[in-house]
Amino acid sequence: MGKNARRRRRGGLDGAPASKRRKRTEWTDSPLGRAVEPAGLVLSDGTEPNKLTVEPAIFQKKLSALFRRHPNTQEAVDEFTESLKKYTDNSVRFRQALLPTSVADGADVMSRSGGLDSLMRQLLSVDYLQPSVAHLLLLRLSSYMDTEPSSHSLNTRELCQMPALIINQLRWLDHIVNGKDLCRELLEVVGVAPVEIQREIVTAIPEILDDAQHNNAALELKSLLQSNSGLMAATIDAMSSLNLSFDIEAEVSRTIPIYCCLHLQNTQVLDVAMGCLGTASVADLPLVLRFIMQQVNSKSAV
Repeated sequence: MGKNARRRRRGGLDGAPASKRRKRTEWTDSPLGRAVEPAGLVLSDGTEPNKLTVEPAIFQKKLSALFRRHPNTQEAVDEFTESLKKYTDNSVRFRQALLPTSVADGADVMSRSGGLDSLMRQLLSVDYLQPSVAHLLLLRLSSYMDTEPSSHSLNTRELCQMPALIINQLRWLDHIVNGKDLCRELLEVVGVAPVEIQREIVTAIPEILDDAQHNNAALELKSLLQSNSGLMAATIDAMSSLNLSFDIEAEVSRTIPIYCCLHLQNTQVLDVAMGCLGTASVADLPLVLRFIMQQVNSKSAV
């Protein structure tokens, strides 16, 4: 068999000589395994954490270089993403992909005592992969809105943790590749999610989206609140952390009276606040009252 034929058998995403490969698993020869394992990450079967053999920055750099040098980058990304989707079809493996990675035995990695990003966070740090991985995460979030153990291999406690684990992957990314699409997809999920997950997403929006998308997010949240008053506390919390233009801020303030408390004089705050307390749900009432008191106290201190 010739050299080119051997290369074709190995596939398009392969970066390590056969002599340096580690113990083979069912995923070693998948597009996912052929990309991440030579770059420095040993995939888990779900029973233990995914393990880094190199520093996270080196892993991300090698993975990025692999896609950059590929003759058809988009094709390679699509192939990788489809393989990642199959890998995470198993809920046990997917959960491990959302949990911190560990350091492989004998690896020369400085960060050995926790704090290493999950597999999904590592992949989101690669610009070539971020949009497709974020899209996959939000699709997965939709599938974990039902917490019936019969539909997954996780127990009830683990299932209940999955939405928060998924959302946390998107928080505080160093760089957003396509903020407009991420904002749109995130808010689409909010529109169909149960109220508990809606609150989780809405509260996280300022920590997920970059400033360029804050105006769009505020307008969508305003519309959402008009149809679902149960999100009042989460929406107010998110709005107070968004960097909005003057026009958008004014529009939001006209629609959400309590939000005006951030911009009114002390003599006006209580009148506006008392006027909107009647629309708050019983569950949200303590949070709304606390928000009002915080605003009153902060303005009184000025």
